[in-house]
Amino acid sequence: MEMKADQRWIMDRFVRSVGMDALRPGVIGTWLELGFDYNDLQKTTARVTSQATFVEEWARTGRMLEVLANEAEAAGHAVSGMDYRLRSSFAFGTAHRRIFAATAQKVDYVEAVRRNYDKVLGPGLVRRVEIPFGGTTFPGLLHLPSGAGPFPAVVVLPGMDMIKEFIPDPRRNVFTRRGLAALTIDGPGQGESNVRGLRLTPTNGEEAASAAIDLLVSHPAIDPGRIGAFGMSLGSYTAARLAATEPRLRGTVSFEGGIFYDKVRWVTEAEPHFFYNLRYMTGLDGEELFAALRAMTMMGYEPSIRAPYLLMQSTHDELTPLEEAQRLFDAVAGPKEMILYSGETHVLGGVIAEALAEAVDWLADRLAGVAIVTDGRVRVLERRWPV
Repeated sequence: MEMKADQRWIMDRFVRSVGMDALRPGVIGTWLELGFDYNDLQKTTARVTSQATFVEEWARTGRMLEVLANEAEAAGHAVSGMDYRLRSSFAFGTAHRRIFAATAQKVDYVEAVRRNYDKVLGPGLVRRVEIPFGGTTFPGLLHLPSGAGPFPAVVVLPGMDMIKEFIPDPRRNVFTRRGLAALTIDGPGQGESNVRGLRLTPTNGEEAASAAIDLLVSHPAIDPGRIGAFGMSLGSYTAARLAATEPRLRGTVSFEGGIFYDKVRWVTEAEPHFFYNLRYMTGLDGEELFAALRAMTMMGYEPSIRAPYLLMQSTHDELTPLEEAQRLFDAVAGPKEMILYSGETHVLGGVIAEALAEAVDWLADRLAGVAIVTDGRVRVLERRWPV
């Protein structure tokens, strides 16, 4: 296990020669779609020469943007101030998600995310919620559409390299623009939850998501009979487990492959940061970590998915092989569809705008009661634009 530490120099060499695409090919396209600023990405990543400087440079960008936000607000420019606040929270969030320990530095950056994002909160936009869970609470962000409810709602489950502030972008919200409320959570092991000491276990990801549904169905603005789930990357695995265990769901999307079966590959084959992140998220190491990863599987859960289910990923996902996704899809008992994007990588960076739109449109249809026309179909889409 510890030999992973010796591999970091390899990734540093790739970062110096190739840039940040070496860590996750195509990810800049995805970050842009989620709301990151193009110049923040380009100028910050240009200064990154190793995984260690990744944290330092993103924090430096966050501090600069916070100064600009203060200046804009002092001049009475609220809209510009909000934009700078969001950009600053994205930058500090990107910095702290690469610190795999609850250090004072990480806590400072988590607080910087909250400090800046709090200026974005307000009626009709987004508000913070605390979700009761196991004698404590964990945080979420509730996005409500404009107008009168009750609204259909979606539990949004980010990936392991994401935080709740990253999706959806409140300025062009992919959910609320379609009339869907969205509750994005920092589940166990993620974002603020891990700083608070809530670690990831083989079952508490879906248990926390179910607690988020409890909050939604009790909210006066939400229609308790129209609840869905949307998960990205690791969140797509959690969404699948939730679909198998939560009867209140009317539709579920697994977006980007979630390593549905063999998660041990995360620490034996993938780049080292996955190992460090999983060790931090679970609080486990050695054989205990391997045992927990083996227990995080869809094996035996597939037939319990009976509400409509969409699995969407690349044909060449480097983390979730196509045969693994096909295995899950074939075993799902309920109405189902699979959409595969040809030639993309895990993050679907080249087609992210189209893929997100199609996924959320699909979910909106299910929550509106529209049936899947053809059960069990697989579509392979070629969306590469001509040069």
